[in-house]
Amino acid sequence: MTFDSNDFDFDPNKFSEIEKKLEDDGYVRIQFSSEHLPKDHHIMKNMEKFFIEIIEKLGGQCLDHNEEKNSIVWHVQPIQICSDRKEKQLARSQTNEEFSFHTDCSYEENPAEYMALFVLEQDQFGGGQLEIIRLSDVL
Repeated sequence: MTFDSNDFDFDPNKFSEIEKKLEDDGYVRIQFSSEHLPKDHHIMKNMEKFFIEIIEKLGGQCLDHNEEKNSIVWHVQPIQICSDRKEKQLARSQTNEEFSFHTDCSYEENPAEYMALFVLEQDQFGGGQLEIIRLSDVL
């Protein structure tokens, strides 16, 4: 599957077009240039806020991923821990372990209708591949 017709350069004036494509096809990919991204000393916090605003402008609703308040954004990055015991409590996305092909949140009782990924830095180990497969191609 190619992204060609679902690939957009970010333009605040194209939200209705992007939202329609998302509703029609189930996915879009939006490329942001540095001119649209926050640039200050609170970069991560403001990047999260920016990301959430984009989702909401596209008609999405952000859900918490655990019981903590403000746990909408999940950072996929290794966390350094000194104890083997504590490391076993980490999610795989918080380690350097291989993360095989999976569907995000498929274990949820009521999984989200859409999943949003916001990539700030490409995986340095050759992973981080996004694959979108039409259900009709599998069945």
